[in-house]
Amino acid sequence: MPFSMENLQAYVNTFLSAQDMRKAQMNRMRGWLRDTLPKEEWKGKNRLKDREILKHPKLPNNQREFIGIIRGMEESAEQYMREEMELHPMWPWLSDIRGMGATLAALLFSAIGRPLDNFPSVLHIWSFCGLDGPHWRERGYNRDALRSVWLISDAFVRQPAEESVYRRIYVARK
Repeated sequence: MPFSMENLQAYVNTFLSAQDMRKAQMNRMRGWLRDTLPKEEWKGKNRLKDREILKHPKLPNNQREFIGIIRGMEESAEQYMREEMELHPMWPWLSDIRGMGATLAALLFSAIGRPLDNFPSVLHIWSFCGLDGPHWRERGYNRDALRSVWLISDAFVRQPAEESVYRRIYVARK
């Protein structure tokens, strides 16, 4: 079965929607706990982490189940997204790049939304993502592509320097 940009975009949109729903629900649960717990339990904590919230004994079980359902939707969409990305003609090359997973690649390709050969050069892709100089906010750019590029760069920076050429470049320029 060949790669389909339409399928990839549908899976990415479903993934991002489920992720947004999970984040919103976790924030609602965080607020509920903050309002119901005594202040002593919050000592010095501005924010409870998601794991702490889900393990908290005062949280109703149906809220844990609800988050489980949303996570299931998110994981299913991510799996379909990865499978579709692995059909992309550039995937064999991308898969060799340490830190570049199918999920990040899918987010980027979906945000770009067209074949890369539609761009005359890498600089045009860079500009499309909003990273082409000091006045990038004043020019038009694709917010989803910009977010994807930042996520990818963050993944590159998290790699061990001895195993990632992009991490070594970052360290040298830092």
